[in-house]
Amino acid sequence: MSNSLALRFREDGFVILRGVHSRAKLSSTAIQLDREIHRLRNEYQQEKADSMAKWCLPHRLDNGVLYDVYQRYPLLRALIDSKRVIRSIEFIMPEGFFLYVSSYLFKPPYADNVVPWHQDFLSRNTESEKVIVWAPLEDVSEKNGCLRVIRGSHKNGFRKWFRVNGATHRDRIDISEEEARNAENIIMKAGDVLLFSNYLIHSSEQNDSNDYRRALRYVFKSTTEIIIPRCTPIIFSTGRCNET
Repeated sequence: MSNSLALRFREDGFVILRGVHSRAKLSSTAIQLDREIHRLRNEYQQEKADSMAKWCLPHRLDNGVLYDVYQRYPLLRALIDSKRVIRSIEFIMPEGFFLYVSSYLFKPPYADNVVPWHQDFLSRNTESEKVIVWAPLEDVSEKNGCLRVIRGSHKNGFRKWFRVNGATHRDRIDISEEEARNAENIIMKAGDVLLFSNYLIHSSEQNDSNDYRRALRYVFKSTTEIIIPRCTPIIFSTGRCNET
């Protein structure tokens, strides 16, 4: 199983872990997060200071992102501290890994929220590969803006990229017509977890449903190179997965 998962990740650039979390757990988490977003909106209107501002990136409610959620919200830690998720990443990064960044993404319905083709962390292209953990809180499909990927596109590392200043998703790449034809939708059920390389070319379409599309996004990086943009490194594995 370990060799199979790691091989699929290296060949395709992603793997899907099915049925990691229960729907009841995710539904309860989504309700609590909705309440937190409502609280934050009220605080921002009253211009209250963010007590975590010294260490964390400011939330962007207008863009549908809460940043550094692992550090800020204990209720979200259990969704990534799953033994199955951590063990799976150990097969991909057996040398050990740490939490690079974490965020909560809530894509509103019927808004301008298409995410163009890109690779994650394009502007940090001197750093080593990262594993993205993407966990939706409800079913995701073409209707509500599921991820679209180009299988195997991670193998050559970063592409040439460009920046659209002022855009929500400003760092982008161009893809060929053939790649566009071969792009595939990543259909997932609530409770599934997607692991993918930050080199994988991906995008997402408009959310045309009647509700938010919610997902947690955690990024892990090898302990062979400790670089972190903010907060402090949280080590998840010390590279002992092969010890008896």
